[in-house]
Amino acid sequence: MKEAYIPKNNREIGNQFLQLLYVRKKRGEIQYLIRKN
Repeated sequence: MKEAYIPKNNREIGNQFLQLLYVRKKRGEIQYLIRKN
């Protein structure tokens, strides 16, 4: 049960990390567009 729980937890952490990178990238693009205009 413990071994089955750990990979699920790692996957959730990985998803949160990817979402953070995506949001940061999106914010960067928006700031770039604002600076461009």
